[in-house]
Amino acid sequence: MRKVSVLTSDQKVVELIEQALKPQCLIKTFSEPDRFFDHLKDKNVELVILDNDTDNLKGLEQFRNVKNISPTVKTIMISALQDVSNAVRATKLGVDDYFNKPFDPEKLRESAEKIFAELLDISPIVIEEDYKYFWTGNSKSLKNFLTFLKEAVKSEKDVFLLTNNGVPAEQVAQIINFNRYFGKKKMSNINLSVFEKEQSETFFWNSLKQLFSENAQEGVIFICGLGYLPEHFRFSVLDYLVNKRPIEKSPSSPKIVLNIYQNDLLTNEDLAKIKESLFELKVPQIIDRMEDVLLIFSSLADKYCLKYGKDIVAFDKEVIDFVLSYDWPGNYEEIDSFVEASIARCKTEILRQYDIPVTFQMVLSKSLKRVDLANNLYLSNAQKVFKKELLGYLMQCSGGNIDSVAKFLDTSKNALVD
Repeated sequence: MRKVSVLTSDQKVVELIEQALKPQCLIKTFSEPDRFFDHLKDKNVELVILDNDTDNLKGLEQFRNVKNISPTVKTIMISALQDVSNAVRATKLGVDDYFNKPFDPEKLRESAEKIFAELLDISPIVIEEDYKYFWTGNSKSLKNFLTFLKEAVKSEKDVFLLTNNGVPAEQVAQIINFNRYFGKKKMSNINLSVFEKEQSETFFWNSLKQLFSENAQEGVIFICGLGYLPEHFRFSVLDYLVNKRPIEKSPSSPKIVLNIYQNDLLTNEDLAKIKESLFELKVPQIIDRMEDVLLIFSSLADKYCLKYGKDIVAFDKEVIDFVLSYDWPGNYEEIDSFVEASIARCKTEILRQYDIPVTFQMVLSKSLKRVDLANNLYLSNAQKVFKKELLGYLMQCSGGNIDSVAKFLDTSKNALVD
């Protein structure tokens, strides 16, 4: 039975929801937000329905709180506001569906069924606080990743998990383990970096043999650190996974999840061999999840507000613009360290532009984006536009302090004034 939690003080809404979702769903209704959020912390809720009535800002704030508590829970929002811009804003932030009052119970039922059909059971997996942000969002890339994750669970092949820095690879493996073996088998971890010395090679193969023994109770065997091995050792591991393992594997054999970071020292030839025999599961980079980036930023901000004892209630427009326009080439690790530094520097209830730790590379990237190359500017004119955008943005970041800007650019104040 699906678990649904509802936050509303409108009894008519409660009746319509029950008409739509009972008896297939177990529905818990709350009129008090505090009790509702306490319930979310303790229960494995799959779908949340929020009634923001006529206060859209309050509804979006409640949605943000829901995602901070349970990043993977699905959300439907109901509103008495008829302005379509409210629905657009909510769905951009990650709300799964949006209904105006009065709504058709049959349409709500169809929406819920579609959401439940897409669900992967990750509720029994404890999501560590450090990694909640990764599961936050509603982008197509994240949805596609979850779809491939489902296929990886069902596939008889071992899994090749390609990740970036800051990605909870072990949690992904835990999800595969739970869904593959219904929580009845444990997951084992092998970090190959500890076997980098040649005398450890025999110990590694003996360890793997024990995990594959008939009496073993292992489900998923999570292997990472392949890039740290000496070349000959790495080749023998790859040869086993690509050529020998598919032949030896039986339906009752443990499932291997091989985690490879994109900066691991593997050749293109190595990667090609792995893809031949293993199911490829690639974690999306932030550049592919730009619809989620503000939610990721917000989730990380809450994490570091708690760490540093800050009470930041809002981000100013310039901060939001920067977060949405920057490409985050350093992926999850970059945005994590960026948010931590920003929160640590902030001294007010609002995170402002001069709080964020911009580097020259960041400013350069943003300024180049704002040069309108579509106008076919001559080089001299393009340079003028670029310099104007660069200086203007730096002045905003420094709070109008031209001395700080000059120091940042390693030039004189007079040169900037001229």
